[in-house]
Amino acid sequence: MNQVGSVLQLQINEFAKDVIAGIQSWLYDISADEQKQSELAGLMKVYDSYSF
Repeated sequence: MNQVGSVLQLQINEFAKDVIAGIQSWLYDISADEQKQSELAGLMKVYDSYSF
């Protein structure tokens, strides 16, 4: 990540990997919470995945 003045430049592939890792960690953390698991059913589902 670089910043020049007010412009922030991201490496989108690394950013996406970090977001995916965070989501996977969060899903693991809430895996025993029945309430949160039932609420997940209402979220958007993405069926295609890409390997980075």
